[in-house]
Amino acid sequence: MAGRLATGFAAALAAALLPGMSRASPFPTRGGEVGLLDVPTAETAGTAGGLVGGELRLDRTPGRPTAFGPLPLSLVFGLSDRLDGGLAMREGGQPGDAPASAPVFSAATKLRLAQASGLWPGLAASVTLDSFNLGGVLGGRLVASTADIGRLRLAAYAGAEGHGPRPLAVGPTAGLAVSVIHRSDLETVLEATTSPRGPLVGGAFRWSVTPKVGVSLGLSWLPNEGGFRVSLGFGLAAVPTRRVRPIARPPEAPVPAPAVPTGPTFLDDRPHFRLRVTSAATRGGEHRHLQHGPFSDAARPSPAARPARIERADPETRRAAELTLAAETLDGRAKRLRSAESALAS
Repeated sequence: MAGRLATGFAAALAAALLPGMSRASPFPTRGGEVGLLDVPTAETAGTAGGLVGGELRLDRTPGRPTAFGPLPLSLVFGLSDRLDGGLAMREGGQPGDAPASAPVFSAATKLRLAQASGLWPGLAASVTLDSFNLGGVLGGRLVASTADIGRLRLAAYAGAEGHGPRPLAVGPTAGLAVSVIHRSDLETVLEATTSPRGPLVGGAFRWSVTPKVGVSLGLSWLPNEGGFRVSLGFGLAAVPTRRVRPIARPPEAPVPAPAVPTGPTFLDDRPHFRLRVTSAATRGGEHRHLQHGPFSDAARPSPAARPARIERADPETRRAAELTLAAETLDGRAKRLRSAESALAS
């Protein structure tokens, strides 16, 4: 039997510590803080963020009539990234509360000191003013909470509060809460708190319909009064929009525009032949116009600038050329005659 119990306990512990998905809960505490039921966490709503929560309650206390109503109602608003403020209103439900006759108002503010990271808990300091419309109970406490450790999440606080008529009575306060995450949108929260006004034990089953909307079913027990409360609650969250700053890039060097060749501008209606060929050869310091001059280097005078000099050939050379031409003519005629004779013979 003992072995089976040990095996079951080990399996339950392993299932609780398995990695699970988690996301921010849209439920505030009943006292106007970010947290679990009545125990705050070290988290804050953030700049321009907020939470709204409310419950439809049924109170059953021995010796008192059954009470039914739409309170408590709580509001959390982010004053900065690390500082929150909150307001709450209730009709009974906390240790030391008188029978529900008039609403009780409370306020709270919380400053985040350190962010939770891994197994290291986050820290925050909070100040509460409970029942300020009925005399007021001032309290201060140090809050610690963890991030999701597998399927578990823990939150706790310790501090002191002053209450009662003068001289003011000061007493210690403490609280502990644990959240068991079944899946990304379902969790069970259990809590226990104590103060000079009395203890409180409670729990709730929460369902996050969306990251910004959730519903819950809770049960609270007041040992000193012997009464309990059943509640159907809701939570709304306003998540601040984080603006991403654009990365500053160095200015790019301007790309020069490609050069567009420009030609001469003509104002005539019809095109005309406008090409003029000139030579760099000069005579008397002036350029000489050549209508059909060949291309030449500007550093050398054009050969067409001056007519070519004709030299007379030697008579003997000319006579030898004429005899050679006559011999070639006679040789060609002889070849044609032989070809004709051959054709006639065949």
